[in-house]
Amino acid sequence: MRVSEDRVRQIADRIVEVLLDDELLEWEAKLEALTVKVEKVILEDLAFEDRVTQEAEAKLQTYSREITPGTAEWMILMDKTKDEIAAKYGYVIR
Repeated sequence: MRVSEDRVRQIADRIVEVLLDDELLEWEAKLEALTVKVEKVILEDLAFEDRVTQEAEAKLQTYSREITPGTAEWMILMDKTKDEIAAKYGYVIR
């Protein structure tokens, strides 16, 4: 995961704060419960992206010719492959 769980917690806190301050959301229960729910959604999304990245890397390794990781060609193919895999699951990564 590219983001630490502490950073995810900070992001979730900020999202909840903005939603409540801008009156985009009414929440009667404990604020902590909402923050935990938002944090869970963020962590699930990040975990999904990690799985898509792993699946895309595995697919690129099956190509008949070797594509060097980090090159422009590899990055383009990786992005395209990740988009295709995410779409297969009904997600958009970008």
